[in-house]
Amino acid sequence: MIVTGTGPIGCVPAELAQRGTNGGCSVELQRAAALFNPQLIQIIQELNNEIGSNVFMGANTRQMALDFVNNPQAYGNYTNHNRLMVRSNM
Repeated sequence: MIVTGTGPIGCVPAELAQRGTNGGCSVELQRAAALFNPQLIQIIQELNNEIGSNVFMGANTRQMALDFVNNPQAYGNYTNHNRLMVRSNM
């Protein structure tokens, strides 16, 4: 079973509007996600050890989503319109 961590919660549109600075993600929420995800992986490993089998697997969705936020051009042609990412080659 795959257990996902939290994504880049400081970069979601609502947080960008409320907490973002100079168009950037909320540092506080990004830091919280960076602390949470490794601890989640540790808990999953401990649980698998307790069960005696690798039933659960952790996925670092924060890093995957952060790559999309920081490098959207790698995923297609995008234009930033008021913090809304619009794909132009659909």
